[in-house]
Amino acid sequence: MSSFSRRGLLALVSAGLAVVLGACGSNSALNLSGASTSSLTTSSTLGAIEARVVNGSFQPFANQQVLLSGTASSLVGRQAATTSLSLTTDATGNVRAGSLPPGNYSIIAGSATFTMPVSANQITTRLLNTASPATVRTDLGLLYVVNNLGNTLSLIDEGLGTITNNIFATGNAPNQVAFNNGLGYIVNSLDNNVECFDPRTLTKLSLTSTGTGSDPYAIVFLNNTTAYVSNDTANTVSVLNLSGTTPVVTATIPVDNEPEGMCLAGTKLYVCCSNYTVNGNNVTYGQGLVDVIDTGSNTVTAHLQTGIGSNPQDAAVGADGAVYVALTGNYSTVGSSVLRVSGLSPTGSLTLIVPKTGLVQVGGIAVATNGRGFLNDAGNNVIHVIDTKADQVLLSGASALSEGNNPLGIVATPDGAVWVFDFTDGTAQSFDATSYATKFSQVNTGQGPFGGGVRAKTRRPAAFCAAR
Repeated sequence: MSSFSRRGLLALVSAGLAVVLGACGSNSALNLSGASTSSLTTSSTLGAIEARVVNGSFQPFANQQVLLSGTASSLVGRQAATTSLSLTTDATGNVRAGSLPPGNYSIIAGSATFTMPVSANQITTRLLNTASPATVRTDLGLLYVVNNLGNTLSLIDEGLGTITNNIFATGNAPNQVAFNNGLGYIVNSLDNNVECFDPRTLTKLSLTSTGTGSDPYAIVFLNNTTAYVSNDTANTVSVLNLSGTTPVVTATIPVDNEPEGMCLAGTKLYVCCSNYTVNGNNVTYGQGLVDVIDTGSNTVTAHLQTGIGSNPQDAAVGADGAVYVALTGNYSTVGSSVLRVSGLSPTGSLTLIVPKTGLVQVGGIAVATNGRGFLNDAGNNVIHVIDTKADQVLLSGASALSEGNNPLGIVATPDGAVWVFDFTDGTAQSFDATSYATKFSQVNTGQGPFGGGVRAKTRRPAAFCAAR
């Protein structure tokens, strides 16, 4: 995001390559015997497990022995030619094991037994609750919050609703944090780089420049070795190779003006281009566009027009498989709306889902596990809800969910919750995506919370938004 849009408009309201967690891709051996190790090795033939074990009150199963079991072919030669490994959780209940052949594994913690798959070149993440071993959580139950003004990350425990503030110093004006195969990636907007870090040790691993004045906005992962970064002022999308010690920009794709939020649907990358122009203190919005990039050829195959002054800022894949685009509008004559791109192809139709009335400053969309789409409206300090299964509005206008001051970020997490970040208040709070009941009241996050990300096995980071 450019310095003007950040300060000005906010005021208006894997395959085949070894990957070692903690080294951004360098190869390393791993001894699995004994206590939990800090390294996690994966490769084209091996996978890994990272689990967080808690009890029914979400307190950590700390410094306890657990048993990792698999087939004979999986574990022979790793510890006395047996089919099980004795591991020890750390102080936070985490346990890790790498260099595991693909297959099904189990972890026994106390009287509870959990099962989980392992795939080659993947780190399987799980939150294991000893009081509910049948419940599957594909994340670690941890939400990392981007503090845009404070230049830090804070950490929320989703089970307890507690927060540890300013755990990691980021670059200047972090716009997003997202995770892929165990590593964290921070988009530092005003530093023009992507910062890679180890979320377990909170160690900075590398910085990758997206170009002077590029103003990177968002990052999306195609797989364990490829990511895409939208560059707002450079009007490009950078292609990052993640397989080395430091991610490298291997290609730069020209797109339409002011690319911001993105989402992946199959092999297509949908890039929201707001197409605004700054002239002194005046900002004008031209024809909004969603550029469609074919990830096989890394070329733009279509320019979908969303309307003059529509200002598309974010996109997400709905429960019906279609792409939903949040249009903020021009803050004066054109209101906010949501468009649905059906067919997931350049010729897919654009259908108006949310009418251009009552939505003043929608910045983005987060789709929850139940298929409901949540849109934050910083102009009205409310959250609107649509149903991406039935393509209809559920809550809007007077029925919209009330929020705090200037909600500029929203995230749907794997536990069926939605977290909202109030930029001006410096707080975050969550509610249930089905009942809309409050799960956790406001917690202080730091200066200017902008969004967040969870550590989970997913190709698309949790949605975020920032009205511009």
